[in-house]
Amino acid sequence: MNYSLAPEAESVGQVLSDGINFLESYDVEEAGLRAEWLLASIMGISRTQLRLERDQIVDDHHSRRFDLSLRRCANGEPVQYITGETEFFGNPLLLNETVLIPRPETERLVEIAVETVGLIEASSLMEIGTGSGCIAVSLALKYPRLKITAVDNSDGAIKLARQNSEKNGVEDQISFCQLDILSDDPESQYDLIISNPPYVPLTEYALLDETVRYFEPETALTDGDDGLEFYRRFAKDGHRWLCPEGMVILEVGRNDHPQKAAGLFQAEGWGRVELFEDYNRDPRVLTVKQK
Repeated sequence: MNYSLAPEAESVGQVLSDGINFLESYDVEEAGLRAEWLLASIMGISRTQLRLERDQIVDDHHSRRFDLSLRRCANGEPVQYITGETEFFGNPLLLNETVLIPRPETERLVEIAVETVGLIEASSLMEIGTGSGCIAVSLALKYPRLKITAVDNSDGAIKLARQNSEKNGVEDQISFCQLDILSDDPESQYDLIISNPPYVPLTEYALLDETVRYFEPETALTDGDDGLEFYRRFAKDGHRWLCPEGMVILEVGRNDHPQKAAGLFQAEGWGRVELFEDYNRDPRVLTVKQK
């Protein structure tokens, strides 16, 4: 089935129905949700508003943009990259293909970080591999007095993260710096370090969904080895980056990755090492305390 614009102006309901049919003809999962998301973004309204205004006429400009977006979606491109926006921890974010699409499981990482900041009364935090800035922005909004340094080795990521800090009104609270943590040390010490580093082993990367491998940055997903390179670096040298009583909070992968990551810190003599489960009861967050 080929989707094409009708010669006469159509309503939101008609355009949406045609769009859903088009996506379904390409076996796109959650075609209705994706079509709504695309059209709502193009029209600058919420999906709730979209449903309430099904009789509103969609102008020609919006119809043509929707047509192009549908074709990109049918080609497997994630909706977040097509719209250039997403939401994380309830906060709006800009997004592009220089960074990973924030995952729901990373919200669990932020929840534990929120608890930890209060528990240890942290006043300074460094996020390593900030990407879109979703973690740093979320924590800045939760703790307005927390001073955050967000680093990434990608200039594109730093630019986008800075834009997201401005979008959410926390630009004065977060300092951004381009830094390759595998080869360079931070200049300061922090009460808390948080990171969602590339942890997918190269052998598992080849098995990821094609849309993930084709559209999302490979270096944000895998270290090109066993998925533990960043954890080795943190375990070996992280002591020097922390204040006394400081802590590190890391997202970890699946299968035996959490246990292997925890073992690296235990072997280096860190203090308390704990794994926390996500809402599927899988261990996905690792916390370690300074000696």
